[in-house]
Amino acid sequence: ITIANPATTGVVTFGTAETNATYFVQTTVTDWVGTPPDTAFRTRVSGKLTTGFTIHLEATPGAGNTVTVDWVLVR
Repeated sequence: ITIANPATTGVVTFGTAETNATYFVQTTVTDWVGTPPDTAFRTRVSGKLTTGFTIHLEATPGAGNTVTVDWVLVR
C-alpha cells in the first residue's frame, strides 16, 4: 500500500474475508518517493477485522512524497 502527501494511514481491504481477526501482520517499508522524514518509515497496524486493517505511519510523508509499505498476514 502506498501512503502519500499529508496522509498517515492506508486501509487494506481483503478480497476474501478472513475467518477471524486473530491474525498477525508484519509490515516493511519497501519504497519511497521524494524525501519523507525518517519517522514516516515507522509503521504500526490497527483495526484488524476479518475484512482488513489499517497501516499507520508515525509521520506524514509530506507534500509530494510517498511511502510504500508491503505487508504479510500470518496465521
